[in-house]
Amino acid sequence: MSLAGNPSLIKSIRSLFRKKEQAPSSASVQPEGRQRALALPPEEFRRIDAAFERWVQEKGYRMPDVTIKETASRMGCKGAQLHRYCIQKMGVDFRTWRVRQRIEDAKVLLLQEPDTSASHIGRMVGIQDRSNFLRQFERLTGLSPEQWRQNELASR
Repeated sequence: MSLAGNPSLIKSIRSLFRKKEQAPSSASVQPEGRQRALALPPEEFRRIDAAFERWVQEKGYRMPDVTIKETASRMGCKGAQLHRYCIQKMGVDFRTWRVRQRIEDAKVLLLQEPDTSASHIGRMVGIQDRSNFLRQFERLTGLSPEQWRQNELASR
């Protein structure tokens, strides 16, 4: 059946396109409003930022099995505030940032300690489960920790 021979089908399709063009895209409306809703007041942001920086310097992100709520409590804020801070400052949620930070730490350790096993390095950076460490490392780098280390050491 061709479209030319079915005027009501053509009319329906045109109607769908018109509705699509008239309706505001949720992608264009929601993020701006959502970003505004997530933004912390400046004084609260500065307070959390200072606590967060101390926590990072102390490598608090390496502590295994600690929730955002527990981490926020140590920083003197609530979990929702820490979540909003991470979204506002880093553009990702706390959990995603922490995984990325742990993998960046692991990359440094893989090069500094070439005789240390990848699974031990995973535990050093706070990822206790070997398969979880391997999966996260490969997801972020495209290589296993050992492959990544070999490539980096060979390129030096």
